Amino acid sequence: PHWAVGAVIGYKEMINLESTVRWATYSYLPSSDNQQSNYSLGSSFVFSKVWKPSFLSFGKIRGNWGKFSYEPLLGYPFENRLSALRNPTMINTTEIGLDVLAFKSSLKVTFNYFASDQVLNVNQGVVNVFDRRLLKGWDSELSYEFIKNSSLSIQLGLLLSSIQEGFQAKGVSTLNYGSPNTRNSVLLKLKTNKLLLITLVDAAKFSDALVSSSFIKLRDVSIGYKMQARGLTNLGVKEATLSLTGRNLYVISSTGVDFESLYLVNAGMQKSITANLNLVF
Repeated sequence: PHWAVGAVIGYKEMINLESTVRWATYSYLPSSDNQQSNYSLGSSFVFSKVWKPSFLSFGKIRGNWGKFSYEPLLGYPFENRLSALRNPTMINTTEIGLDVLAFKSSLKVTFNYFASDQVLNVNQGVVNVFDRRLLKGWDSELSYEFIKNSSLSIQLGLLLSSIQEGFQAKGVSTLNYGSPNTRNSVLLKLKTNKLLLITLVDAAKFSDALVSSSFIKLRDVSIGYKMQARGLTNLGVKEATLSLTGRNLYVISSTGVDFESLYLVNAGMQKSITANLNLVF
């Protein structure tokens, strides 16, 4: 069985504290060593409640910390899963963030710093030459809505991110970090009473032990059109919206190969075009 207890404390919609504790008991382990505990603690402070100059619409700082065990994959042999459960891989995670809205919420600024420290369990029956794996990085968004009224909205945004992975080998005190993987994206959003257009273009650099690649990609294009359902009113349809979405439509790569489509097969990185019809009754 799994158990969880959580608590939330707030003060005047300005200060918020959250805490969660989870327990898991495994019946196929000895009763003296069959429990795992996970913890998380989060807090936020809306500083615009106490400091709000004329240009500031909203401002918040937040932080989260967690410690949890990584359960072995179902594909492992049963005896290796038992070993891993007795001595699980532990992960510590930390995140600090900032959210700001300014100039009547037309300007949006967000920033997140995150880090995870994973102490690897070398008794899972998997060949492993590392004792520790660390991830650290940041992401941010800067967007501005140039036109904002009842009939037209135009928003332009810049999304930046960087993540770096490090490993510590068995019996070695030095922690080696690889080159950071970066992604810079430009977002354009246009909205009218009947039309919605969203476009996202990426410029990224990825590298690992096997391959290194830089590319520019037209990642997302989405067009939606709201139609009057005159011919469908007899069926009770009040509104109809037709949308067309294309993902990973075009890429220019330094290696001539789409790195993400090859190495992130299960992450939805392949080229796709979908159509959707939404009816409101």
